[in-house]
Amino acid sequence: MDALNLDKPQTVLVIEDKISFANRLVAYLTRNGHQVVAFAGVDFVQGSELFGLTPLTATSESPVDLTKIDLCFLDHYFEGEDYDGTELTKIMAPLGIKVCGMSSVDHANFSMLRYGAVCAYRKDILARMLSL
Repeated sequence: MDALNLDKPQTVLVIEDKISFANRLVAYLTRNGHQVVAFAGVDFVQGSELFGLTPLTATSESPVDLTKIDLCFLDHYFEGEDYDGTELTKIMAPLGIKVCGMSSVDHANFSMLRYGAVCAYRKDILARMLSL
């Protein structure tokens, strides 16, 4: 978790289709001074622009300029057909975005780690770690 630098304000992208979990994570990040953009899924990525599905905050506008994102809390399975967390990790990590994978499925977390996530946790563990 230290690699995420949650003690300083950052621009954070959340991609999570379990709305109750996403809302708790967004509230935590906002309370702690981060600017948050959140979606329930991804339609597509073109260059450095991510087109999100189902905005989860009033300020979540699509497309998102990935070059402006510091950190992404990334589910592995979410709305949309063309991407999963592993595919997005392959796009985000080379851009310098710190990816925190978060799936309820261990092998999905291991896959995101293998392709550049700085950390990955089961959602129940992440919720306890952040006191969500």
